[in-house]
Amino acid sequence: EKMDCYKVQLGTGDNGSEARPRAHEAEDSRVLLWKRNPLPKYAENMYYFSELALTLNAPENGTAPTDSRRRPDQRLMENGRWDEANAEKQRLEEKQRLSRKRREAEAARATEDGKAGPPDRGAP
Repeated sequence: EKMDCYKVQLGTGDNGSEARPRAHEAEDSRVLLWKRNPLPKYAENMYYFSELALTLNAPENGTAPTDSRRRPDQRLMENGRWDEANAEKQRLEEKQRLSRKRREAEAARATEDGKAGPPDRGAP
């Protein structure tokens, strides 16, 4: 199969790029190589991400419970609720800190009693 070779002649980076065939072709014949898709509504509030970029982090059924797309603070942030997202993240982090302190205290008590501590759940 024959493939034409083009040289980018005009590429603004904003809307797409035009090209003209190599030297053996006519100078004024241009071909549109690509064109940027229009941005979604309210793109200025979403870092000017394309529709594709916005869907990459969309929630899906059947994902692991540890998948970051399940984090409530993540969902709030993606919905533009920044203050609520920050408060939720702080709440989750505090809950994790308390849980870790509780596990460490249980392990210390078990060590003092001469028993094996609870299984190590991995260091941060």
